[in-house]
Amino acid sequence: MIMAHYISILIATLFLTLSSFRDMKSPSYTYADGSGNLYKISTDSIECIPVTKENSSTGMYSGGEPAKKAISESDYKSIQLAVEELFSNKSIHIKDRIKTSGMITMVQGKREKSVIFNSSEEKDSFEKMLKELLNS
Repeated sequence: MIMAHYISILIATLFLTLSSFRDMKSPSYTYADGSGNLYKISTDSIECIPVTKENSSTGMYSGGEPAKKAISESDYKSIQLAVEELFSNKSIHIKDRIKTSGMITMVQGKREKSVIFNSSEEKDSFEKMLKELLNS
């Protein structure tokens, strides 16, 4: 009886460890573009939560309609590579958020890491990729 209890604890621990390891391998991302539109990216989907007129800085801009699409493993890998470039290219990083800047947050298990970057080819390319995935 006691042995069965220890075995069940061991199995539960192993399951939780494997679940955490899976989360570590596949981060999720949240991206806020320069207009305040929010993109949520997971291993299997991309979602856009656009800014509304009521929440825009001018009171006139609307980011459009919310959208959510399934993405392939290949699409996710492309996003991962682009995000790695945004994190590693320190020349485009800035300290504080300004209009037109972008901010990406990576969540991997219990770790969270963010970077703010200024307008750049990398930022434009990343935003273009996200929009194409949502419109495909």
